[in-house]
Amino acid sequence: IKASQRDALRDATGTPVLDGNGRFVTDPASPRLLAYDQDGIVWDVGVLWRPSRRTSLEARVGWRYGSTTYVGSFSYQPSADMAFQAAVYDGIQTFGRQINDALSSLPTQFTLARNPFGNEVGGCVFGVSGGGAGGCLDDALQSVATGVYRTRGINAVWRYGRGPLQAGIGVGYARRRFFAPITAAFSTNGIVDESWYGQAYVSRQLDARSGIDASVYASLYDSGIGSAPDVLGAGATASYYRTFYRGLSGTASLGLYSTRVDGVDSSLIGSALLGARYQF
Repeated sequence: IKASQRDALRDATGTPVLDGNGRFVTDPASPRLLAYDQDGIVWDVGVLWRPSRRTSLEARVGWRYGSTTYVGSFSYQPSADMAFQAAVYDGIQTFGRQINDALSSLPTQFTLARNPFGNEVGGCVFGVSGGGAGGCLDDALQSVATGVYRTRGINAVWRYGRGPLQAGIGVGYARRRFFAPITAAFSTNGIVDESWYGQAYVSRQLDARSGIDASVYASLYDSGIGSAPDVLGAGATASYYRTFYRGLSGTASLGLYSTRVDGVDSSLIGSALLGARYQF
């Protein structure tokens, strides 16, 4: 496996040149700098155990990337209403590749826990009745990076859905070691960042016209860069929604958000929303 890069094209003032899409333009005259180069024999051995259609366990150990690797997965679906899935991973990745891998592992049908105040989605998605458990994207989205890195971690997702009740929990840990050319300027080579994250949600349809949902999340990120502080974020939301008439609906929501940057700042924000929507 080999990864290399070139410098960005710069204008007369030394500012990097961007293309029409906001991306850096590569300087074709710049030397190609090697970020990662690993060759040799790679091997792994493993076991796959499927005692029933509902249970599957896979574990592998091997040698690659210059060290011992451990990967595996476990899934258990006792009924169409409930599913659990956990995975241990280890690989050389880029941001784009990791996002693609995470998306490809999601079930074809899933539900999202949305933030009613910004309509953003959480880092974990959960399967629906009869499908898989779901998955979390936090390991890829913890910090958008342009470099090459070795990522190792674990994800676990549980979901339940029966009748009007839906619930899910997702937790995980991710560790990335970056590879970059050694230059006179600042280099991320050898830097290790870590993140811990968790999310839970529950929703219930009260009747044909109304329902409630709630979600909580927490994450801790350590960039691994010198004295850069750790960042802790947490929040909780709850909503009640109701359809009054065909196309007309209303929502009432409450939210509480907390952010703490070690040694720098912290904040605690409460939010409330009362709104109506007409769709035609």
